[in-house]
Amino acid sequence: MDADNGGIVVEDTDAETDHIVSVVGWGVDAATGTKYWEVRNSWGEYWGEMGFFRIQRGVNLLKIEKDCAWVTPGSWTERNFPCWESGKNCMQLKHYMDPSDQL
Repeated sequence: MDADNGGIVVEDTDAETDHIVSVVGWGVDAATGTKYWEVRNSWGEYWGEMGFFRIQRGVNLLKIEKDCAWVTPGSWTERNFPCWESGKNCMQLKHYMDPSDQL
């Protein structure tokens, strides 16, 4: 993968951690079957795939799986308005599926 052409990072490097990124999703490449994490970079849209990049999932490239902090949401909504703290006004509740169960 490079910043101009996109793709999935599949090779480890000796790069040191120099800023924070956010893992925002996961998937499987339809053409290659490669499992990946979808990551938002902090450098803006000019970099990577509109400010995002994909990195191979399940092999700890760039220490993305072992050197991270994370949370597990119990549920969420996909409506674009604030829910009450109790969640009672958010009827289309989705439940979380842990991606590590699929590794």
